Amino acid sequence: PHTYPPDTLVEGHIHTVLSIQQGQLNAKLQTAQSQNASLRERMEEQRKEIEGLVGGLEVVVRDLEGAGRLVGEVGEGLGVQSREAEGAIGDVRMGGH
Repeated sequence: PHTYPPDTLVEGHIHTVLSIQQGQLNAKLQTAQSQNASLRERMEEQRKEIEGLVGGLEVVVRDLEGAGRLVGEVGEGLGVQSREAEGAIGDVRMGGH
């Protein structure tokens, strides 16, 4: 017969197993924390890259908007000139007949 109380006997038998499992869990935790730190770093790099790309796109959009306005202005001017030229050609034709 055992002279130790049941709790002491159970603790004695499972203490080693629990210690090993605790060590394994601690190792897994450290690995997960290290991976999380790496992922966080990579995400920050990607965020900065995305911000740079978006900034570049904003510049391109502004340039395109400006070019569109300029084309619109030039187009209006060309339309006026074209109508004037057509009128002048019409006048010449009428005067030449």
